Amino acid sequence: MKISAKGDYACRALLELALNHGSGSPVHVTEIAERQGIPRKYLVQILVMLKGAGLVKSKRGIEGGYLLSRAPSEITLGEVVRIVDGPLLPLKCSDEDTSTTCERKPICGFHPIWEEVRGSISHIVDNLTYEDICKRTREAAQMYYI
Repeated sequence: MKISAKGDYACRALLELALNHGSGSPVHVTEIAERQGIPRKYLVQILVMLKGAGLVKSKRGIEGGYLLSRAPSEITLGEVVRIVDGPLLPLKCSDEDTSTTCERKPICGFHPIWEEVRGSISHIVDNLTYEDICKRTREAAQMYYI
C-alpha cells in the first residue's frame, strides 16, 4: 500500500474538518492549510475532489469554507484513501481492482498472500473512522502539552 502526497493531504484536510465538525461553522481553506501544513493551492484541488465524492460541502461568502457532508463517525480512512489513491493494493490480481483480471490467478501462489495482505489493510482502514482519528489526535495533543 502506498499513500501519495495527495492522499496524505486529503486525509489531513478531512481530519481538520472532523476536528471542527461540532462547531457547525465552515473552515476556511487557509485555516486548513496552515493547521495541517498543506500547500493552499494543492488543497483547493483536493477539496474539490472530496466535494465531488460527497465527503465535504462548501459554503461561499466571507464566512465560507468547507464542512463535512457526514458525521466523522460515518467516514472511514479507507473510504478517503480509495477516493484519492484508488485500490489499497493496486495489483491486477487483487479482488479490489476489477479493471483487469490475471490469467495466472487460479495457479498463483501469491494471489492468496496478496489477498490476505489487502484484507488486513482493509480491516484496519475500513474500521477506523474520523471520529476515532479525532479522539487519537486530541489525546496525542494532551500528552504533548503535559
